[in-house]
Amino acid sequence: MTGVKFTANRLDDGVVVWLTARLVWSEAAREAGTFAEDDEDRAAATARSAVAAACHRNEIVAAYEVAVDGRADISMREHIRSRRGPTITPPIDAGPGDAGPTNAGPGDQTPQSASGQSASGQPI
Repeated sequence: MTGVKFTANRLDDGVVVWLTARLVWSEAAREAGTFAEDDEDRAAATARSAVAAACHRNEIVAAYEVAVDGRADISMREHIRSRRGPTITPPIDAGPGDAGPTNAGPGDQTPQSASGQSASGQPI
């Protein structure tokens, strides 16, 4: 059957989600519904409305259609998304709170408190 599937990222946590035939979002790619493109069925149009409504409610972001034609739906991109990526392994020493280097460069200011001391407790 030719048609489309819909995928997006859940806004809360960025997880890849797929629209099911019941018009609810699932993390499992195998549960993705295939929506016919013909005028009689209107399934794809109904699904597009559900996707637009979910975007409007800020449930999902980056939604797009995947053509179910035996080529696009088995592309490497969809393979990676269905396996929940990433394609690289982050460095072992990178933690979730790492924002970059901790050493201050020239012109960087030391954060101050209302007491006139720097964040390290040293008088200014």
